[in-house]
Amino acid sequence: MSHQSNTGITALVDTRFKKTALAVFIATNVGMVAVPASLASYGASQGWTVSQIAFYSSIGFVVNEVFLFGSAACLGKPIVILITAEIKRLFKQNTNNKKGRKSDNQ
Repeated sequence: MSHQSNTGITALVDTRFKKTALAVFIATNVGMVAVPASLASYGASQGWTVSQIAFYSSIGFVVNEVFLFGSAACLGKPIVILITAEIKRLFKQNTNNKKGRKSDNQ
């Protein structure tokens, strides 16, 4: 029997509640950009004023943040650290790939 702690995402998200919280956490991370942008484009297509677009976009952003913090609280610190480290790794990997492509084109 191994005495190593199993801290993978599948070991930490072991209940239906935590799986739902993880899905909400991921969706709200995407929603930080998608919700205000989609509300702004929808408002522009409906002829809203700039102040209306700003108001509804800010309300959408705040609601998104409430769900983000709520799901993070349900998941707990180990899962949030694991997920944020993975997201940072993905973005760092993408920026390194873009830098490599620019030097190849020169």
